[in-house]
Amino acid sequence: MRLTHFPSVKGQMGDWIYYSTIMKFSDVVEFVRFAEEICPNKDLDQMIQREISTRAQQIAEYLQNNEQRFFGSMIIAVFDGTPKFLPITFADPLVSELEGKIGVLRFDGTEKYYAIDGQHRLAALKEATQKNSQRYLNDEASVIVVCHQSNLDGMIRARRLFTTVNRYAKKTSKVTNIVMDEDDGIALITRRLIRENAFFKTRVKVLNQKGKKRISLATSDAMKPSDKDYLMAIGTFYKCNESLLPGELKEHFKNKQQIPSFEKLNEGFDEINKRWNALIEGIKTWKNLQNPNENLEKFRNVCGGKILARPIGITSFLGVVGAALENGKKYSDIISCANQYSEIVKSPWEGFLWNNSSKRMFAGRERENLATRIWEYFLKLNNDYDELNSEWLTFV
Repeated sequence: MRLTHFPSVKGQMGDWIYYSTIMKFSDVVEFVRFAEEICPNKDLDQMIQREISTRAQQIAEYLQNNEQRFFGSMIIAVFDGTPKFLPITFADPLVSELEGKIGVLRFDGTEKYYAIDGQHRLAALKEATQKNSQRYLNDEASVIVVCHQSNLDGMIRARRLFTTVNRYAKKTSKVTNIVMDEDDGIALITRRLIRENAFFKTRVKVLNQKGKKRISLATSDAMKPSDKDYLMAIGTFYKCNESLLPGELKEHFKNKQQIPSFEKLNEGFDEINKRWNALIEGIKTWKNLQNPNENLEKFRNVCGGKILARPIGITSFLGVVGAALENGKKYSDIISCANQYSEIVKSPWEGFLWNNSSKRMFAGRERENLATRIWEYFLKLNNDYDELNSEWLTFV
């Protein structure tokens, strides 16, 4: 390693001294290692970080495909040497309180440093720069540097920091991503449908209202008795829109970190919107809800109601609509099937998705997947009745 200098701000939290700095991608790739490279995981006392997962590949693709690329600070730990902080002196007395806080962090080449938080980003940087180093000549990563000794106490201290950082780092929820993501094409279409389609403006639940002031995102797909105005929550709606995307467009939408082209995004919106409108006009439950004065009380209640007023019923049905259309089924066939099997207290839903004793829905991914296959059978896309019936009997 060579002598290097990085602009830095010195800080303290508890008994940790840390330095916030920026490094060029090339410097991160050259100097920062994985913990396994510094101290192999042959002993549990030296096991510092998790194995790198396929998450790194997703980040690498994001870097390769986005001009508006950005990610948060990495935390790197330094041992076997201590970087020297060189503070900057200010002549202006108005900023004298910054003395000793702003300066340059110098590494003399004897240190070893590794990613304690951000190992997936490090792996992604290594892959992306190896493929196209010129693309990232001006890119810089935000890095937080901490120091520890290489003895047993120092390793324990570093491992504790690693687990603390990862325990309290909260991943954004699926619904937050739907509401905020500017690259996921289905999320963009989902939000646009809610803004522009009069039906979804009032029938898709986006927020929880708690009292008069407290508002939060509706992160649950479940519909409560108080949700009588909403057909489904935004998470359910997103899943349905994924299912309604035409097959020929799926390749353009498969990478959630790469926005589709303007033309493909509009094409996806138009097709999904058209499919929804055709279904809403024909399916009796949904058609009634076009009336803004109508609510879900008679479609979703303790007596059961309609299968397509329940989230698991909606997602299982929509899960097969796209395939049905692409297999030549007419909207009239699909709508007729939906109306024919609409009662939740009748076969095949009673005892399978609806518990008549508790007056509640059964839930679970296995039931939802089987319900989709049942809709496939009704629409003559799946003819294996014996296998389907045998699996259905294990639930009722």
